[in-house]
Amino acid sequence: MTWEPLLVILLLAAVLVMALSRPAGNVPAGRGILLVAVAACGMAAIVDYNRSPAIDDLPIMRPIEFADEQYRTSSSCLVCHRSQYQSWHASYHRTMTQLATPETVIGDFNDVSLSFQGLAYQLYRKGDEFMVLMEIEDPLTGGTIQVHRPIVMTTGSHHMQVYWFSLGHPESRSLGMLPFIFLAPEKRWIPRHAAFLMPQQRNSEILVGRWNATCIRCHSTNPRARAETSVADSHLAEFGIACEACHGPGYQHLAANANPLARYRRRLGEATDESITNPSKLDHDLSSQICGACHSVSSIKQEEDFLSWHRNGPGFRPGQDLAETRHLVRARDLDAPMTKKLIASNPHFMEESFWSDGMVRVSGREYTALLDSPCFQQGDISCLSCHEMHSQASDADAMQAWRDDQLKPGMRGNLACITCHEKLADENQLRQHTHTSPHRPEVTVATATCPSRPTGCSRGHAATRWTRRT
Repeated sequence: MTWEPLLVILLLAAVLVMALSRPAGNVPAGRGILLVAVAACGMAAIVDYNRSPAIDDLPIMRPIEFADEQYRTSSSCLVCHRSQYQSWHASYHRTMTQLATPETVIGDFNDVSLSFQGLAYQLYRKGDEFMVLMEIEDPLTGGTIQVHRPIVMTTGSHHMQVYWFSLGHPESRSLGMLPFIFLAPEKRWIPRHAAFLMPQQRNSEILVGRWNATCIRCHSTNPRARAETSVADSHLAEFGIACEACHGPGYQHLAANANPLARYRRRLGEATDESITNPSKLDHDLSSQICGACHSVSSIKQEEDFLSWHRNGPGFRPGQDLAETRHLVRARDLDAPMTKKLIASNPHFMEESFWSDGMVRVSGREYTALLDSPCFQQGDISCLSCHEMHSQASDADAMQAWRDDQLKPGMRGNLACITCHEKLADENQLRQHTHTSPHRPEVTVATATCPSRPTGCSRGHAATRWTRRT
């Protein structure tokens, strides 16, 4: 008896589920083509248990690092920029995506039994490898079967960590997403839907190909999904957010500075090095757009750009105008053609991304909030006004404090606002503005909007919501 027709139905269901759970970075038309291909190889690998090899024979297929003619990887920066390299290496940007090893996995895989939606998952180790024995639905009988899959990659290391398993397909680098997430501070497992905003009806699926189709865009450097057929052969310059994600490809910079005399002449003189982008030397708009490439509610510019992005990687380069290659979604401009298409493909798109008053709802999208800030529109505030990507901290405690959110010294408190709004240094002015006592230790004004309007500040501040520390 053949089960191919049932697999086709299963594939279509998987594509529909993934299309509905798509974040802001994707678009319906091209996405459908890509997800059909990724789901085809992914679901076939999961479900085809009759032809599945023994555990020890499973091929470990995952996206691979590949330095091309333009991107030379962060190791090339170490020789001349040791201090900057070391602070980057200590950052959570570097560890955003990593291979699953005993040094990188923070979750408990010591024979942990988990259950979700009636299906059992057993997390265990096999030497230095991390494994999951999971139940999946049998398309033939309607019951369940058990399959072993190796955990090959992680995403996140600060607050939580997501785990990706190899599908065991001998030719595809498409990954599956474990439906559980490990919380770092609490040291416990929770269902994936408990960590991400999503409607209740879309919280139980094992996402196949999600990393290749979506997450790869912002959780790696120079990503290329390469998933146009039933085989996903994803490449990237580096796992995580590396030097070239913010400075652009380094080949020309290396070539221009290969001669030590020319290099030191340029450094000691006033000449500008045009071979690389230095965000700190850009104006407030262009420097913030580098962060906004990932920290925004956005999508591709046009539908036809979707497959091109997956073939060739992102078109945006640091220092360029982000709006030339990305559509930036604004809650105050729902008539934008691409915004309309996003809403048409996912009726929950706006409520998942914004509060009813237009303030950004999801974390990690701060650039979208910054765009609507009077401090940005009428002033010159940027992401780098408060944050610094390279710390000058000399001791371990200071470095740990910096890496928490990469704030400049002193920017964790009122100084972040008082730097520009000098009058708020006066306690009476501060109390009048914030409607609370500046001496209350549980309130941090720098990360707050007005408490008198819990759903957002009428002054239009772009900060996160009122934060109370207990």
